[in-house]
Amino acid sequence: MLALPEAAYSVVTRPLGNSSGSQTLIFLKREIRELLEVSAVDSDAGVKNFRLSEHRLPVAGTYECEPAAVYESTSDSTFFVHSCGTSIKRLDRDNNISLVAGSEARAGSVDGRGGKALFKHISSLAADGKGNVFVANGCRRESRIRVLRVRTGEVVTLRGSEPPRGDSPWCALSYDAAAGVLVAATGTAVCHVLVYGSENSSLGLCAAMQLVAGSWEEDMMVEGSVEKAHFLNIFTILAGRDSRVLVLDMILEETAVHMMEPDGTFRTVATFDFDAGDTCSMAVLAGGELALCTYGPSHDEDEGEDERPCFVAVISGGSGFVPSSEALAGLRPLAPPAEVSARTALPDLLAVPTSGGGEGSDGDSGSSGARSPLVTVRVPGGKAFVAHRSVLAARSEYFKTQLAEGGGFGDSGAAEVTLEDAHPEAFGHLLSYLYTGTVAVPDELLRPTVVLAGRLLLPADCIAQLTVQLLAAATPESVIGDLVWAVQHGMTELVQRLQAYLLRKRKEVKAMGPQACSGLTALLALDQGLGAELMMQMM
Repeated sequence: MLALPEAAYSVVTRPLGNSSGSQTLIFLKREIRELLEVSAVDSDAGVKNFRLSEHRLPVAGTYECEPAAVYESTSDSTFFVHSCGTSIKRLDRDNNISLVAGSEARAGSVDGRGGKALFKHISSLAADGKGNVFVANGCRRESRIRVLRVRTGEVVTLRGSEPPRGDSPWCALSYDAAAGVLVAATGTAVCHVLVYGSENSSLGLCAAMQLVAGSWEEDMMVEGSVEKAHFLNIFTILAGRDSRVLVLDMILEETAVHMMEPDGTFRTVATFDFDAGDTCSMAVLAGGELALCTYGPSHDEDEGEDERPCFVAVISGGSGFVPSSEALAGLRPLAPPAEVSARTALPDLLAVPTSGGGEGSDGDSGSSGARSPLVTVRVPGGKAFVAHRSVLAARSEYFKTQLAEGGGFGDSGAAEVTLEDAHPEAFGHLLSYLYTGTVAVPDELLRPTVVLAGRLLLPADCIAQLTVQLLAAATPESVIGDLVWAVQHGMTELVQRLQAYLLRKRKEVKAMGPQACSGLTALLALDQGLGAELMMQMM
């Protein structure tokens, strides 16, 4: 454990430019230091020691850090929170610091670009590797998840991103790059957050949440099944390989590190004898060690922030978590279960996935054997959507059957399934409905979306919403064509409502002349009774 001269807010590992290797930075309150590895005292035991660099990192620009920092690969920059949690700054490859979004002088919750965006109490950042930084912003009932577009500096708020329990705000974010899912935590719950929509749509960007482990309200910790897995006081989280997540939690006066599996079950892998207080960050070092950056709790009401104990702790070793004498004086290793092999050691569990995708280099993509709650649905055009199996099965009779054991998708636990002959954008809108209960589709996508909704056997409410939108999109020029299409697809209610619309607009429709006659002839060929009735009424 390394004692620090001032509050330590974040630990970030970034690549060393064009060369191989990486650099670990410790973001202190007023300066940045590098975490350096010291030659092992006992080389046979493989124990590593660490120290801080003697000199601060030379930076160009104003630096004063608050909790939260993250490396973002598309810009090759580290983003950190500055000045009382109201602005986000960038540390680039050349160590230049610049303001990206927010204000050092004003607080608020306003979307916009650059300095026009306002933040209030940023508690965590997470980067998706696609040019987006997710921001946990606000206290208590004002807590929301927002998105910073790195390239433009634009900030937007995810609709529906408030925690279900209003007085328990988001405290930690981490991004599962392999699954394409944001992992978010309150003090007692860990959930997956899926993002749908676009900034150009009427709904904007929407968040759909599913609880994975813990409880929105309870504060008890019991290892075991997802129904019983609860946490006391989550400080921070870190997503790793195979959709596992490290959770740093407070148990009585100890700090515990839990390894959470994809199905929400977890086991405690290590405990510390100290109270972590306000632990702000976890990161994996180049050698696979886990670094915790923290400042301890205040035990004296008159004790200022600068007087509180501050330190960096490093968990090193293999599956037995052999502690380093210098880094982990307070760590008590826990014996791993018998079925946990050496390949599930901490470095392996937290390794960043290779560019090759979800399977590891050893060819085994599921070391835990647990069935992932997520499934990738591939549609024509090379597009893929990540969703929760339980949500698909609960809201779609088609998926309920196909994802069941022995169902049409074959292996019910497969990580990916293919939906043949599905319109990609239509499926995206319907997936949003499965999570949010609302569907808003551009006029040009209404027909393929309705057809796909019927094929997937979605709830009648979904068809009803789309029917209303189809009717609202009808015009005198399109109504006969819409009728023909509705008859072809057996949409009885829509046929009746379009028929009433046509009669209200009969003058405008008759004015179309040959085009109207051609449409009525096509309708007559499909449904002789309806076609003849409309021809009589149009005369």
